[in-house]
Amino acid sequence: MGHGNSSPLEGLPVFSETVPEIQELVDHLGINQFFVLGWSRGGVHAMQIATALHERVLGCAVVSSPGNLHHPSLSKKERKKIDAQGALIMTAPGCIGGLVRRMMKGIYYYPDKTKDFGFAGHSSGGFSYYKSKATGGAPKEMSSDHFYVTKLLDSELHGMNTVTGLSLEMQGLFHPWSYDIANIKCPCFLYVESKGEVPITHVQLNNRLIPGSELIVFQEHGHCSIMMEFEKIVLGLVKGNSVQSSYTTN
Repeated sequence: MGHGNSSPLEGLPVFSETVPEIQELVDHLGINQFFVLGWSRGGVHAMQIATALHERVLGCAVVSSPGNLHHPSLSKKERKKIDAQGALIMTAPGCIGGLVRRMMKGIYYYPDKTKDFGFAGHSSGGFSYYKSKATGGAPKEMSSDHFYVTKLLDSELHGMNTVTGLSLEMQGLFHPWSYDIANIKCPCFLYVESKGEVPITHVQLNNRLIPGSELIVFQEHGHCSIMMEFEKIVLGLVKGNSVQSSYTTN
């Protein structure tokens, strides 16, 4: 939603509305049981699907995704400690929250759809950005991984289709989630980079909330280079196992 040729976001995406759309898709495809994997914002969707459709989801892998900061078990003090980097400011009322949302206007929006957004040199895109310290983490490996280009294009092709799309997406992540991830029944593997865009405290929170979940930290990756591990993570997920990184710290 909100990307490529899909419908633009006209308001905050709500999981109680988007998860049934996934259910409608798998029903149409005749798929009864399945695995879910998601990266970044997609990881939150994966957790919400695994909760709502727990009788059908066989396993869930979540890669570098934020935590359920509005979980009712959290006190205000705990929430502030976990969210030390201030992600909730995006949904804050008043001038400060409004200023942050205004600053996000236009990010990941590239109006020329005849070009591949991922390499268009946008201030918040392009290969050099993805190889930067917080997002890359393994620049040498990223340059030598010929499939990484395809992965970036698949995830970022054309960017958002409205100037406010990213802001709405992010606000949706940090509003109360529709389904309580404490009710996830399937094996759940939580992967995160050691020093990147997603604080480990967020993933530790999800690990605490999801019964029997396993937390795996990839020391050598950033938020984007961790995508190079997808094939390995998927194979491990189907086998019911967590995996370790294929790369070593330089």
